[in-house]
Amino acid sequence: MADGSRGDGPHAGLDAGQFARRVTNVADRVARGVAGVWYADVFRPNWRGMSIAVALNIGTYLTRFAEQVPARLAVACGDYRATYAEEELRVNALALALKSLGTEKGDRVAILQWNCPQFLETMLACFKAGLCVVPINARLHPEEVRYHVQDSEAAVVVYGHEFGADVAQIRETLTTTPKFISLRAAAAWELDFERLVQEHATTVDHAVTGYLADVLPIDCEDAALHAAPLSHGSGFQALANVARGAANVILFPRQFEPPNVFETIARYRITNLFLAPTMIKLLLNAPEIERYDLSSLRYLVYGGAPMYVDDLKAAVARLGQVLVQIFGQGETPMTGTYLRRQEHVVHGSEQQEARLMSAGVPRTGIDVKIVNPVDHEVPRGQQGELVVRGRTVMSGYWRQPEATADVLRNGWLHTGDVGYMDTGGYVFILDRKKDMIISGGANIYPREIEEVIQQHPAVKEVAVVGVPDELWGESVKAIVALRDGYSATEHDIVNECIAHLASYKKPKSVEFVPELPKNAYGKILKRELRERYWTRLDRSV
Repeated sequence: MADGSRGDGPHAGLDAGQFARRVTNVADRVARGVAGVWYADVFRPNWRGMSIAVALNIGTYLTRFAEQVPARLAVACGDYRATYAEEELRVNALALALKSLGTEKGDRVAILQWNCPQFLETMLACFKAGLCVVPINARLHPEEVRYHVQDSEAAVVVYGHEFGADVAQIRETLTTTPKFISLRAAAAWELDFERLVQEHATTVDHAVTGYLADVLPIDCEDAALHAAPLSHGSGFQALANVARGAANVILFPRQFEPPNVFETIARYRITNLFLAPTMIKLLLNAPEIERYDLSSLRYLVYGGAPMYVDDLKAAVARLGQVLVQIFGQGETPMTGTYLRRQEHVVHGSEQQEARLMSAGVPRTGIDVKIVNPVDHEVPRGQQGELVVRGRTVMSGYWRQPEATADVLRNGWLHTGDVGYMDTGGYVFILDRKKDMIISGGANIYPREIEEVIQQHPAVKEVAVVGVPDELWGESVKAIVALRDGYSATEHDIVNECIAHLASYKKPKSVEFVPELPKNAYGKILKRELRERYWTRLDRSV
C-alpha cells in the first residue's frame, strides 16, 4: 500500500473523485444520530443512578478515516485488501441492506462466522444502522447456536457458507422468523451477502476511549492481527484499531499455526494483537519463533484466563516488554482491571515480581473493591468477592431480571470472583464463587455439560469441574456415579457430549465414583471435588 493505491477491494477501479462522492453524506443516509450497541441494550451502562447516553457511534470512526485517509489499508485477509474508503462504502451499503429488510433500531443481528472481513463489516454495519450485535462462537454445536438465535430474538442471521447445513436445520425449529444472509447463498430462502452489498452500494451517494488510553495507545500507523475469534476479545480490539485508523489484518488461513502467525506479524509489521494465554504458550514453544522478525510488536494483550508466572517470564524474555493483561467478564467488557506493559517485570524487586500474579489495577473510570458476604468492604490483603462499578458495567442480563438482581446489588456488579487487593491497589484473583471453567480462554459452564451427561441412561449423578491443565489452564473433568446394575465407559460419556455440545466442551477425562460428596441439604460439594486437584498450586483457577 506504499504507493497509495486502493488495493484489491471490490471498488479498486473507482477514481478519487468517485470515492469522494460516495463517502460524503453517510451521516444523512445511514448513521444519523444512531449509536451502535453490543448484544441488545444489555451492556448499556447505568452508573450510580445516572443514565449514560451512548452518544458516539463506533461506525463514525470508519467514516472519519475514510474521509481523512481514504487510501490507507483498513482490512487484510490472505489475498484480500480493502482501504478505508472501500470499507466505508461496503459497510454503508450493508447497513442500508439491513434496514431494507425491515429491521428497526435495537433489533438483534446474529453473526455466525469464522474470522473474515465480512465479520468486521457486519459488526460496523450494525452499529451504523442502530442494530445490536449478537456474536456467536463459531465452534458451538448447532443446538447451542439455535438457542442463541432464539433467545436473542435475532431479526437477521449473517453466517458463513460452512454453516449452511446447520442453519437450515436450525431454521426449521425456530419459533421466530429471522432473515438469513449467507456469505455464499445456495438455497432459495437465503440472501446473498455480496449481492446485497453490491445492490445497495449503487444507492449510496457518499458512502472506545478508555481502552485506547489505558491498554492500547495506538495511532493510524499501527496494524492489528486477529488470530483469536472476532466474536470475543479480538473483535473489541478491532474496534479500537478502527477508532485510530489503524489496519486490521485477519489471520489467513484461519487455523492458529505458529509459523503462519509469525510470518503475518513480520509481513505486515503487526504492532498489536489479542491472544488467550494458551495461544501465547503455543507461540513460545514453537521452534520457528527464532526465524522471524517480531520486533514490530508493541502490545500483546492477553486475557480470558490466568497466565502462569513462568509463562509470563518466558514471553517477556523472548518478545520484550510488550504484554498487557486485561481482566473482566461479559458483564463489564474490556475490562475491569489491567496490568500495564511496564509492570511485566521479570528481574525486579520481590514486590514487582509478585505482582505478575495479579490482575493489575482498576482501569480509568472503573471502581473496584473487595467485599464480604454482606457487601462491606474488607481491609487490604483480606479475601472477599471482587465487585466492580463503572461506565462499562451492563444494565442487566437479556430478559433475566432475577439473575440481574442477583449480580447488580447496591450499585455494584458482583463478579463471583474471590480475591484480595494489596496495599498498592493491585487485584489478585484466587478462586471463583461460580463454577465456570476457563479452558484456553473459552468460558465453559459445567451445568450444561452435566445436563447432557445426565441424559445417559447409566448415569445417576454427575459433577463437572475444572482441573489444572499445563497447556489449557484448566480442562473439563466429569466425575460420574452410575446407576446400580448399569455400566458405562469414559468413551460413552464423552460421545454423549459430542452429540450435543461443541467439541471444546467435552470432558478431557472422566472419573467414576460410587457416590458424589454432598452436604446435609443434598447439594453436591464441588469445591471438595476440585480441591484435591488444586492443593499443590498457589491458586484455584
